Amino acid sequence: MDSKPYKRIGTVVAMVVSLFVFPWWVTCMLGIYFVLFFNKPFEIFIIALFLDGMYGIVQPNFFFTHIFFLGAVVVFIVSLWIKEHFMFKN
Repeated sequence: MDSKPYKRIGTVVAMVVSLFVFPWWVTCMLGIYFVLFFNKPFEIFIIALFLDGMYGIVQPNFFFTHIFFLGAVVVFIVSLWIKEHFMFKN
C-alpha cells in the first residue's frame, strides 16, 4: 500500500491542528508545502476559510475581508504554473 494518502492526511491534520495552536504564518507555510507537494490540493481552500474566520476582520470590501482565501487561490494558481513549467512531479 502506498504511503502517499497517509502523508496527505497527516499534512491536513497538521494544518488543522496548527490553526488552533500555532500562529497564522505556520499554517500558511504548511499550506504552501501542501500545495506544492500534493496533487489537487483543494483542502487548502477550506483551511483558508477557517483562517479568514479566525483572523479576518469584517470590512465592506471583499478583498480585505477574505485575504487568506484569496492568498490560497493565488498560491494554488502559482503552484500549478510551477509544477507545469518546471516539471515538478510528485
